[in-house]
Amino acid sequence: MFVEDFGPLRDTMRIVLEAHGYRVVEAVDGKEALAKFRTSKNKIDIVVTDVIMPNMNGKELADLIRQETPDMRFIFVSGYTPASLKGKWREDLGLVISKPVSPALLTRKIREVLDEVRS
Repeated sequence: MFVEDFGPLRDTMRIVLEAHGYRVVEAVDGKEALAKFRTSKNKIDIVVTDVIMPNMNGKELADLIRQETPDMRFIFVSGYTPASLKGKWREDLGLVISKPVSPALLTRKIREVLDEVRS
């Protein structure tokens, strides 16, 4: 699942991820993502989400999804650096990647997180 409120970035990353063989469920914000997750949770292996979004932020989304699926993996993408999120962020939520993120970095990190689950 890829959750991003900025349409051009969401579209670009969907195209990149599909080109790497991933099936992508996309959402414009946390609220839409939660609804889509609930109908497709058996098909979702990882959630890549923006941190700051309207309606529901990435942390709130992760907390709600983990209530239903505790072992779901997350990658958070943010315009804020991990250092600036200190004190507002729990390290156990998942990996945080700073924007702008290259498609190569994102696909590599997704692969690493998914491979970690299988190990």
